Amino acid sequence: MKTALFPVLLLVSLLLCTTFPATLGSTAIGVILDDSAQIDDEALARLFARVDVPDDGNVTEEELRPVVARISGDDPSAAIWQGCRLVEEGVLALLSATGCRSLLVINSVSATLRIPHVATPVRSCPVGVMPGHENSAVPYTFNMWPRPEVHAQALRDMLNTLTWTMVTFLYDHDDGLNVMKHLLELLAADGKPLKAVFLKIQWETEEDLGRTTDERVRNLLEQGIKPESFIVYGRSALARTILQKADKYSLLTRETQWIILQEESVTVPDNLIATGIVTFFRLAFSRVTYSPNSQVHGLFMQDAVSLLRESVSEAHASVAWAPSSPASCGFGPNKVLNEDRKLTSILAQSNTVGLSGQIQFDDAGWNNSSRWEIINVEFMAKNGTEAHQIGSWDAEGGLQLKEPLFTRHAITDRLLRVSVVVEEPFVMKRQTPSGPVFYGFCIDILDQMAKEHKFRYDIYETPDRKFGIQLENGSWNGVIGQVLSRHADIAATDLVISAAREEVVDFTKPYLDYGVRLILRKPADKEQNWWGFLAPLDGTVWWSILGAVFGVSVLLYLLHRYSPYGSYKQHHGPDKHHSDLKETVWFIVGSLMQQGGEPIQNFISGRILSTFWWFFVLIIIATYTANLAAFLTVSRMDIPVRSVQDLAQQVKIKYGTVRDSNLQSFFRSRSHEGGMYERMWNFMVGSEPSAFVDSTVEGLERVQNEDYAFLWDTAVLEYEKNRNCELIIVGDPFYKGGYGFAMPRGAPYRDDLSMTILRMQGSGHIEKLQTKWWTTNSTCSDEEATVVETTKVEFVGMAGVFAVLLMGCALSIIALLLELAWHVFTTTTKPRDTQDRRSPAEIPPPQLPNGDLFV
Repeated sequence: MKTALFPVLLLVSLLLCTTFPATLGSTAIGVILDDSAQIDDEALARLFARVDVPDDGNVTEEELRPVVARISGDDPSAAIWQGCRLVEEGVLALLSATGCRSLLVINSVSATLRIPHVATPVRSCPVGVMPGHENSAVPYTFNMWPRPEVHAQALRDMLNTLTWTMVTFLYDHDDGLNVMKHLLELLAADGKPLKAVFLKIQWETEEDLGRTTDERVRNLLEQGIKPESFIVYGRSALARTILQKADKYSLLTRETQWIILQEESVTVPDNLIATGIVTFFRLAFSRVTYSPNSQVHGLFMQDAVSLLRESVSEAHASVAWAPSSPASCGFGPNKVLNEDRKLTSILAQSNTVGLSGQIQFDDAGWNNSSRWEIINVEFMAKNGTEAHQIGSWDAEGGLQLKEPLFTRHAITDRLLRVSVVVEEPFVMKRQTPSGPVFYGFCIDILDQMAKEHKFRYDIYETPDRKFGIQLENGSWNGVIGQVLSRHADIAATDLVISAAREEVVDFTKPYLDYGVRLILRKPADKEQNWWGFLAPLDGTVWWSILGAVFGVSVLLYLLHRYSPYGSYKQHHGPDKHHSDLKETVWFIVGSLMQQGGEPIQNFISGRILSTFWWFFVLIIIATYTANLAAFLTVSRMDIPVRSVQDLAQQVKIKYGTVRDSNLQSFFRSRSHEGGMYERMWNFMVGSEPSAFVDSTVEGLERVQNEDYAFLWDTAVLEYEKNRNCELIIVGDPFYKGGYGFAMPRGAPYRDDLSMTILRMQGSGHIEKLQTKWWTTNSTCSDEEATVVETTKVEFVGMAGVFAVLLMGCALSIIALLLELAWHVFTTTTKPRDTQDRRSPAEIPPPQLPNGDLFV
């Protein structure tokens, strides 16, 4: 019935109503019930008699007494008639449990006659049923239900934790449509617009409900639309029937998500083959379970009676109570109760606690302080259901979740859905007649987890085949997006643990270390060079050695020439010769070639110089021999870059990584810091064609076919290098971290899976799996797969040995001076024998103070 007809009905009722004498006391409460309230006289009497109601110590001497008026169905005409009759009989306040149309006219009676009215409608009603109160400071009608917009606010908070982009909304009355429209406005204001498909299911009987629901769902699927996200708003029969039809059309599976706003208790069917999870959002009441007999309006009725009892007691205590004439529905001035304004003010300012929690009305008379429970009901494929409360919501505290929405509460004896990205050797796939089969390093770990915790799993490859990064609109793609949308319970692949990912999902303990290196195509062997034997030493070193040979040769010649005990001062027989310059050069070169040399130095300054020269030769020969072996046998390849630093400093070789990967996000995040990573990011972004690839396979193909370096996970690159001997890995790892399995935030099974990984690491199982998947399958020898970086020895590295040689030269010169001084001393102090005609060279060498000969 249109709202405009309500004043007409009210006028008709005023003409028809007659005045009855007051037969009840001042504590009489008028109660208006329709058929759908399902509250019999016995239950009502027990309620007003305070049976099963806790004693709050605030009871009046005279108890409230109900005066009951029943109407058939949601009939506004009967409601206004009964409302007028009750007011004529002198009730102090009205209490109703009717449909929304009847509630509207009862509210009009209450506002017109200024008598307080506490409403507990059989379902949530639209905002329009609550009249304004422009002529009054407070409303006269107080609705125990919260304002309908509260549903939209709660749904907004819930959907902000999910990644929905489209939803199918099923409802059976227009109140639900208004809630959904408000929800879409709130999400749009949050910058998260949501597309919606609306399905209104009109029904009178459950037979009509089943037929209509089946037709609407089937028509939706025939149009090629297979929705994955649903919200149901309506009566309990609607929710129960929709769940049955969803199971029939395979819409209650792991891929779908359902939120049911539960105004009444819903009996969940237990004979379904479904494997999905349904989230129920219902008002929270104390001492109430899932019993189908727990009707929401009946529970609100208990709170309403308690509230009226307390309010009447407070009104009686604050003013002198005196019987008053009842208000009149006839023409003429109304006789309003003396205490109605006081009682109305007390109700408007009430702040008490009931079965529904806090009871406090806003300016329009709505009780928005109710608390809502969020319950996950898990279907276990003909094994019944399991329900767990995972959180709550209230207007003041907002959403409080103990576990994520649509998360398995436990994994034992459950079927988990696992999302993977194919990446050898972590996850590999082969096709069989019965479908794809996945295997690999991560699958072996997953098998061990399933064995320990007794769960089953179903693997599927992520549709976009990406690991997952955050997009510009705030959503995530790849396996991270699959976990966030609850399409997957676990992401079991080589997923790198990063700070950004850790903010939206939970990870197990790392099962393997992570680092980034670069892989190149092995260059061709260098062309053989006739002068390759000179490569171990730098040109400066060679020239310095040559200079040392001639320098030491000349010095040794001078020592022979001027030392009094050198070869020039000795007698020369037929078999003796003095050491001239060519002889000293021959001695120095022979020592350098490790072939000895003649003559033997028999004077101390020459021996000092020879000793230091031999030490010099020892170091030079050892260094040259070691480096020559490396140059000629280990590395014959001319590798253009040997580290990521070398890669960043050149522009000839293009380089890149996988698009939409964690590594790409790493370079992007460092692109404004300056330095090497910014230079690399700008180079990759500016490369044509693009330096980024869609997969590891594509990156490795570019490495083999182009002048391209691929930056990727060390573990993956080592596996590929062991299979393809034409590839080499260079550089030290950077951006180090770890791999882990991902799951929804707050998943209760994360710690169990982490403990499995720790036990596998402690027992050596992980190392055995590494050997199985990396080392055992290697087709390249260690020599072929190893790149040793060899560099020429420069003068700086050999400067020390040249310094030692110079020191030896200096010491030999000092020894020469001492020899000359000693010789002068001995020849001037010893008497000369005239008969002795020997030359000074033939004179025996003098003895040292300790008796040794000075030779």
